[in-house]
Amino acid sequence: MSQKKLCFVALLPPENIQTEANAIKDHFADVYESSHAKKSPPHITLQPPFKWEIDQLTALKTTLETFSHNQAPIPITLSGFGAFPPRVIYIHVEKTPELLAIQKSLILMRREDPRYTRG
Repeated sequence: MSQKKLCFVALLPPENIQTEANAIKDHFADVYESSHAKKSPPHITLQPPFKWEIDQLTALKTTLETFSHNQAPIPITLSGFGAFPPRVIYIHVEKTPELLAIQKSLILMRREDPRYTRG
């Protein structure tokens, strides 16, 4: 049996938005001792963690690249903050119909793949 790696799928915002979000993360890390969120770049999670065979990571990357190239740009609306206590404070992303449609398409595509295992 091959080894599996825990993966998740996310949208990465443009660099200027990442810079602003990182400044907010730094502030929260200092003021609220919430440094756990600094372990990953600012992102919008499309699919929560799932297990994937390590020797099939290239196939996963190719599939996700194909999927992403078939998607049109969508507006993203941020409003306020939320938390996954006690370690993570995040910027709330509005669940627009466009964002939910991409997320649903991605999850359905992944579940059709026999290599997919929920995390």
